[in-house]
Amino acid sequence: MIGGNRLPEGLMEEVVSAIRDFELLRAQGFGDSESPLLVSVCSGSMSSTPEMMDTILYIGLNDETVRELSVINGNQRLAYDCYRQLLQMFGRIVCNIDNNYFEWELQTLKKKLRCKTDSELSESALIELCITYKKIIRKMMGTPFPENVYDQLGMAIEAVFRSWKRNFVYSSMHRLSADRVGAVKIQPIVLDDSGSTGGNGVLITRDSFTGEKCYKLAETAP
Repeated sequence: MIGGNRLPEGLMEEVVSAIRDFELLRAQGFGDSESPLLVSVCSGSMSSTPEMMDTILYIGLNDETVRELSVINGNQRLAYDCYRQLLQMFGRIVCNIDNNYFEWELQTLKKKLRCKTDSELSESALIELCITYKKIIRKMMGTPFPENVYDQLGMAIEAVFRSWKRNFVYSSMHRLSADRVGAVKIQPIVLDDSGSTGGNGVLITRDSFTGEKCYKLAETAP
């Protein structure tokens, strides 16, 4: 980061170039209405700094791409569940909106529909929630949620970099070198709508201690 919490000149051009590589590898387009590419922006570190830096998932969704995603996956509920999560994370992390605004709306809707868990919410309920979340962002920020996916990406990168302040405090407390912690990773997302058999995780291709090639999963979750 540089002064004014802005990204260094030329960085976004490099990011755009890397996104182009993702598009070729995945045969998808970032912001493409026919085959949308989704990415996550998250922290990266040589040392473990749990919950010190932020993560934003499903960047690349907007009112147009979410509709196409529901067609591609044949699962409208999955698409709009991802969208409402993006809106909540974007509002909380990028726009610095108190998460209680979003949680109150979620819990109120669940109570109204007599749903005990988020997974019980129907497609129509999630669409309603997305509309409500966008209204919260517009009201609290004075500007709408960005439909331009590159605007989403740039703002998300800046927000994750801003979380370095917490990271530096943590590093100092645990006597970690400040120049060895804190980075921002952009990763393509593969959606899995297979229910309980689905999951997410990180594939490790190099041993973090020896540098030798290896292939194993880390940070997996159901």
